[in-house]
Amino acid sequence: FLAFGMGWLMQKRRPAWLVFCATLALCCAQLLLGTAWLGAFVGYEHALSLGFMPFIAIDGLKACAAAAFLQGYG
Repeated sequence: FLAFGMGWLMQKRRPAWLVFCATLALCCAQLLLGTAWLGAFVGYEHALSLGFMPFIAIDGLKACAAAAFLQGYG
């Protein structure tokens, strides 16, 4: 469903705020799924600090870059 969401963003020209919010939501969903999987191996008390927190700032930058790219594209 994450690839579907990004494909939906690419189909039409969308406002930058919508691209940013949707990309950030999709990245967070992917991070949460990975964090849940990691929790099965290292314990759920450590999964957030190891699998979510280190990557959320980078995903915010990725969402900004996607919004800027899609605004210049098309």
